Amino acid sequence: MFIHVKKYGSIVKVSAVCLTMLLTSLVATFVDAGGQTQHLVTITGFKFVPAVLNVERGDTIVWVNHDIVPHSIVVRSSKEAVSPVMESGDTFTYVVGSSLVYACGLHPSMKGKLAIP
Repeated sequence: MFIHVKKYGSIVKVSAVCLTMLLTSLVATFVDAGGQTQHLVTITGFKFVPAVLNVERGDTIVWVNHDIVPHSIVVRSSKEAVSPVMESGDTFTYVVGSSLVYACGLHPSMKGKLAIP
């Protein structure tokens, strides 16, 4: 059986994404040694998981793109970019300053919210 190098690279990349999904899905929120809370939002199946997250000012949000297509984070009302385009396997870290209603800049049907109670 002949495997083209380009396809093999894709298989490796998909395997790496799957392993990352497995490992990062085990921890969604944790508190670091400094007392700051870090939340994980996964991007998978063209969805933000969790779609709504209750946070506090100063919390850190880490988005991880587990899809095989790129995504980005934009303010839903203004389309202002919050993140750069994230390729498969990329992460983006954001420190919460206020509530944020967001969407994917490339796929507007994907929606999420960071809510400060």
